[in-house]
Formats: sequence, structure tokens, C-alpha cells
Amino acid sequence: MGSKASEFAELVRGASINQLGQLFDLDRRTVTDRLKDVQPSGRRNTFPVYRIADVAELLVVGYLTKDKLSEAQKLKHAGNEKDHWDAQLKRQKYLENMGDLWRTEKVISVFADVFKTFREAVVVFADEMEHESGLTNEQIDKVKGFCDALLVETRDKLLQLDIPEFGDHDIAVDPSAVEVDDLAELGLA
Repeated sequence: MGSKASEFAELVRGASINQLGQLFDLDRRTVTDRLKDVQPSGRRNTFPVYRIADVAELLVVGYLTKDKLSEAQKLKHAGNEKDHWDAQLKRQKYLENMGDLWRTEKVISVFADVFKTFREAVVVFADEMEHESGLTNEQIDKVKGFCDALLVETRDKLLQLDIPEFGDHDIAVDPSAVEVDDLAELGLA
């Protein structure tokens, strides 16, 4: 066993969760929970250690609540939060470059192209049935009615979608608020 001076020097360099629990008369789980947002100052035998001066105010019973962080802890937390959001931004850029994350504008553009193609296919189908099927006028009128109903129902379902607004997009939820130009843009007018 080392001398008191070496034990003290070891604690000054950093205390383990168990040592902090003994110092502040707390359960190991309580210490772990209170330090979950704090980066260890180092490692000793693969275990994280924390500078007592950095974590003492988080461990003193009744001294801090989440609403009353000290200025030092606020600054430290802000640094951790900035690092977190910087990492998220880098991740987003990576996913976008890999093609696994799309910008809203691109998604809307792709869906507009899909719906235009769908509308065109339905209209061409109705025309083909009229010219090349040998159906009677009454049957052709029914086919056209079904095609028109399909397009109207598709349009109505699209307009009823609860799509949150992102960026500068104006996505109408109320079908009565939709302009004819908006429907034409989607290929549904």
C-alpha cells in the first residue's frame, strides 16, 4: 500500500467512480448517473477517472439541479453540445454524399417527377383504351371515368398528407387552399 501522500497525489490526478462515491458518500450508480454528461479527465487501469475539482459540484447533494448549473458547467456543457452538433452535421454531410440522405428539395422534385409520370401513364392508358380496344362508347366512358377518379383520388390523398413544413416549402394540407399551379407542378392538374 502506498503512502498517504501518494494516495493524495493519485486522487488529485483523478478519482474513479468508486472513489468519488466514497468521497461524497454516494452510491456508485448515483455517481455514474450524475457524471453521464462529463468527459473523464483520463484513465487508470482502463477505468475512467475524473478530476475532483471538475465534478465536485455535480456530486454535492442538494447543491445543483438541472435548472441551476454553475457557469463553469454551462460552458463545459456548451462545448460538449457544440461538439455533438458538429459531429451530427458531419454525419449528415457524409450521408448526403453517399446518397443515403436527401435534401427536401430533391425529395419533392423526385416525387413530382413520379406523380407526373403516373398521371401521364393513366391518361395514355385511357386514350389507348379509346383508340385500340374495340370497346363501345359507353365502356370507354366508364374507363375514362375510372381513370379520372383515380387521378382525383390520388391528388386528394396527396393533399391530405400531414407533411411538416421544412425549409422554404409551402406544402398545403387543406385541399381548398391548393392552387391550380401547385397541382400542375405535381402533374395532377
